[in-house]
Amino acid sequence: MEPSSLADGTGAAALRAFLALLAVVAAIFATAWFARRVRGRLGGSAGWFRVRAAHALGPRERVLLVDAAGAHLLLSVGSQGVRVLHRYAAEPELPEAVPAPSFGQALARMRGEAQ
Repeated sequence: MEPSSLADGTGAAALRAFLALLAVVAAIFATAWFARRVRGRLGGSAGWFRVRAAHALGPRERVLLVDAAGAHLLLSVGSQGVRVLHRYAAEPELPEAVPAPSFGQALARMRGEAQ
């Protein structure tokens, strides 16, 4: 840029535009942080509705095991809506979660190596 273009105020206008953009981005991040904090306090797992397990069946379909107001339900959630698949009389026991293999273990299994 030529020094004469900075003297006519275009540099100051560009700086103001950059600072305004920076303020908007900071406001977006602050709003997202605040929304996460509030969402954790409003409902969470201590409320009347709790998702105990979820399994994705496709990009928009999933099966949920939920506790809702004392009822234990297996729900199907998809683009067509929510359907109750099963109502449990008692709280179902979930199997122990199997830890996912580490990257090294998965790579060794793909290569056919024994560990």
